[in-house]
Amino acid sequence: VVYLVGDAAGVRAFSATCTHLGCRVAWHAAEREFRCPCHGGRFDVQGAVIGGPPPRGLTELQTRVEGARVLVELV
Repeated sequence: VVYLVGDAAGVRAFSATCTHLGCRVAWHAAEREFRCPCHGGRFDVQGAVIGGPPPRGLTELQTRVEGARVLVELV
């Protein structure tokens, strides 16, 4: 699972895997943040850690836009 985030620079993709222990994060629109349900990790819309135990931000994946499609390189 990946999350696509659009901004002025284009489209970015982030892995939905928490960098703490590998749980799947979920987007919380009201707070505009990703949250890990396992140990309370929190990430901003750019994938940076804003709370909890994760040692680093969400992994950003390479993207390429072709027409109306966004291609994401999965590692």
